[in-house]
Order: sequence, then structure tokens, then C-alpha cells
Amino acid sequence: MGVPDEAVAEDYALSAPHLLEHYEHIEDETVRRELIEDMVGVTPETILTLLAHVREAHGGAAAYLAAGGVTAEELGRLRRRLRVAA
Repeated sequence: MGVPDEAVAEDYALSAPHLLEHYEHIEDETVRRELIEDMVGVTPETILTLLAHVREAHGGAAAYLAAGGVTAEELGRLRRRLRVAA
């Protein structure tokens, strides 16, 4: 999406604890437990590995999202939103 991998990994590390706090308020216990389990133990190195895999296997995040049905217009809005929030 045009953001350096290191910035994504660093942001994930900073935001993960806040997401976990948010997940604690999800009423559906199964959903809550799965979301929390998915986040526990994820490190910046994990994110860097994931991003490298997405790039190698799918051509990058934008290509991966487009293959899943995200339109060019939606990708543009996502890019703008992520860059403004950063």
C-alpha cells in the first residue's frame, strides 16, 4: 500500500495492546477468544515475515486485496486513509 514494511510492523506493535483492550469487550466469546489468540505472540518480525510472504505469493498487499474483490477506487480510499492516519 506504499508504506515501508518497518513502519507497518512498528505500528502493529504499538497498536496491538490497544486492540486487545477493545477485543475484551466483544460479547461473542468464541469470536473474542479467537481474535485475542491470533494477536498474542505476534511480533514486529512476524509482521515483516507476513508482508514478505504477501509480496512474494501475491505481488503485494494491493494485488492481494484486488484479487479478493477490492476495487481500484476502494484501494485509493484505503491508501489515502492509511497515510492520513499515520
